[in-house]
Amino acid sequence: MRRRKFSLLERGIVTQRAYQHCEYCRSPLDFSPESFDIEHIIPLAKGGSNELENLALSCGGCNSRKRDKTVGYDAQTDTIVPLFNPRTDEWNVHFALNEDFSLIESKTAIGRATIATLELNRKGVVNLRKALVHFGVFPPEHL
Repeated sequence: MRRRKFSLLERGIVTQRAYQHCEYCRSPLDFSPESFDIEHIIPLAKGGSNELENLALSCGGCNSRKRDKTVGYDAQTDTIVPLFNPRTDEWNVHFALNEDFSLIESKTAIGRATIATLELNRKGVVNLRKALVHFGVFPPEHL
């Protein structure tokens, strides 16, 4: 299947469904210095589709690290596991924010592999979370 440009309606649906936050690191669209992309959760090259169920809102940092990956390494169990899928997995099952809301912690092997692969606690994102907590706009209410 070929990659195609998404319509404004499709972009709007994906963005609203994600509450205007990256579906992986939870960076807010309105405050992030990175551009946001509509990404294929399962890449087209690996049999994914252009259907809404296979699309996620992703900040540039997460999207550039995920690329065409669908699995990651969990060092704790020494296994390859699926990466977090925003359409079939619940964020709160696999992740939690630490006490000061600056770091994403894992609850599962999927969480650990996703945090490592996408570097969900990269310095810029952690600093952004800290600043947004200070101004009272993070964490998002939907977490």
